[in-house]
Amino acid sequence: MLLTACAPVTATLKPVTYEKATTVTTIKTAKVELVMLISVGSSPPLRFNEDDQRIFIESFCKELGRLKYFQSVTCDAEQSNTDIQIKVSFLQHFYNPKFQIYTLDIAMQILGGRNTFFNRYHIVSSEGDSLWEIITTDASEGKTKAAKKLINALISDVEKCLSSD
Repeated sequence: MLLTACAPVTATLKPVTYEKATTVTTIKTAKVELVMLISVGSSPPLRFNEDDQRIFIESFCKELGRLKYFQSVTCDAEQSNTDIQIKVSFLQHFYNPKFQIYTLDIAMQILGGRNTFFNRYHIVSSEGDSLWEIITTDASEGKTKAAKKLINALISDVEKCLSSD
């Protein structure tokens, strides 16, 4: 437990990527919108704060475009002329400073196409980790683990939604 006491004062999220193969591509355009709600937790620089949420959404947009899920993807809130609208809402997020564990409660809504899609996600950064991994994870690693799990869950559902369209 002494190892986690050396956590950095700040832990800004770095961009994350989706590392699975793409199975669906479209010629549709998409807009991704971030909906931020009130944050709960200690030490604002260490929690999954507003800057981290923006970095995550930018990563999500870039990955949707890079993997060719859509012909073009924008994160521009002013852009309204797209085929698909994806809203990602950060409902709640908690930070456990004792073990650098991040818990994210997120909702994603996809509008456009034949069907409207909605799902909620409960992401725990330490899920699946061994005890050793939990006690040796610093805040930056914990935040990155949560973001990677979240991007995997969201893109997997975007793919399912597009394949049923």
